[in-house]
Formats: sequence, structure tokens, C-alpha cells
Amino acid sequence: MPSTPGRRGSEIWYRKGVDLISILCKLSSLKSVEPVISVIIVVLNGEKTIRRAIESVLCQTYAQTELLIVDGGSSDQTLAIVEPYIGRTSYFVSKRDNGIYDAMNHALSQCKGDWCLFLGCDDVLIDCFHRVAPRLVNGQHVYYGNVIFRSSGDIYCGRFSKAKLACINICHQAIFYPKSSFAKPYDTEYRLLADYKYNIELWGSGALFKYLGYVIADYNDLGSAAPGDKRFSADKVRILRANLGWGPALIWRLIELALPLYRRLRRAGWIS
Repeated sequence: MPSTPGRRGSEIWYRKGVDLISILCKLSSLKSVEPVISVIIVVLNGEKTIRRAIESVLCQTYAQTELLIVDGGSSDQTLAIVEPYIGRTSYFVSKRDNGIYDAMNHALSQCKGDWCLFLGCDDVLIDCFHRVAPRLVNGQHVYYGNVIFRSSGDIYCGRFSKAKLACINICHQAIFYPKSSFAKPYDTEYRLLADYKYNIELWGSGALFKYLGYVIADYNDLGSAAPGDKRFSADKVRILRANLGWGPALIWRLIELALPLYRRLRRAGWIS
């Protein structure tokens, strides 16, 4: 018996309904994929501050977090303080290294996360990963936020441009790097500002830096990096020129030449 037009239409809508239900069932069975954020702490003789740094990572509301600790062979009570937390880390080692960036390079070879953030042993992570993680959507981008300067309470340092990066660095404790960006390790010739060189190189390679607007960490701006890196200072114009071009390099060089005069005028009270 031939089917009627009404019956054929009902069959078509029935099949569409079955297909739609099948799709919805498949979607409902999928679990949302949350990125794993690896937090790396490098420490040497940090007995006064390391506990608070570790706790700030382990107390994150966001669960998909791993903690890696690399100790450079501490001779104080650092290891005794870290020991109770070792079971809650994904990696821990204590051995002599060739400086903080050598230790960071080693940690990077061990981390399993999708994104990496570096925290100083004297810094404190803000509970922000639950807000940040949903924004980490593109593995070709570098995401960054702000830090609070512990000495003053000031927020550092907003949205960056190429010209701004030529003058100051994005704080290391505020950057979420995709794991894939570390195919090239930190340059250990720069003892305190290898991450600044790395950021300049990443920007120059075409990586997109996306500003999050969140405060990521309470940063000890009077810590080990405060005195600066003489080797980096000597090479900075060359690094800028090679990666960002003549314009940013020239901007920095003019500022560099003007800084001594500015400081003298300020000390003399001519500038407030």
C-alpha cells in the first residue's frame, strides 16, 4: 500500500527527531575539558616565604592545577618546610643548578600541564585560576594579567603594546604561557631577566599577547630581581632591534639616555 504524503512527512520528522536526540545525547555525554595549569616554584634558601607561596597554589579554587618545585640545594630550613607538601606536588627535586632560569628550564621539561605560570618563592598567588582558566582558549596565544607590588600596593601594569614592552617587562608572575611556547628554553646567560628577553622574542615572533585584566599574584618587587640584570641591560637595544625593530629600540635608547638626567633633577627637587 503506497504511503500518503502525510505519512511520509511524519516519517521525515520522526527521523529528524531521532537524529536530534542522538546528537543531544552525545553532547551531554561529553565532559568539558578544563586546561591544566602548571605552577612552577624555583627556590633557594627561601625558608621565610616558601610555605606561603606553596599554600597559595594548593588553595586555588580551580582544581586542574599542578605544582612543581625545584630547589637549588637550600642550606636553610627550606627542605624541611617543603617536605610535608611533596605528596601534593607533581614534581619535586633538590639539586644544584646554574641559576633560576636553569632551574625553570628543568621544571618545564617535567610539567604536564597545558599552561605554565612561574611563581617566586617569595610571591603569593591570588585565588584567580577559576576565572582565568575559561579564558585560556587558544594555545597559540600568551595570556597575562597584573600583579600587586608588595612594597606599595600598586597594580602593575595593565595592557601592553610593542612600545611599552620595549620599556618595561610583563611581570613573570602574571603570565600564562602555553606549554608549546617553550620549545626554546630560557637563555641562562641572563641571570635575572631572561624572561624579559623571552617575552620580547615571543612578541617579535608574532605570538599574540592577550590581556586578562585580573590580578594574578602578590609580587615581592624588592626580591632578587630588583637590582636588575647588567648583561641584559647591555644587550637590550640589540635584542629589541632584532625582535621588535628599530622603532621600539630607538624609543628605549632615548629613554635610557634621559633617565640619568631625570634622576638628578628629581634628587635636586626640580621634579616631584
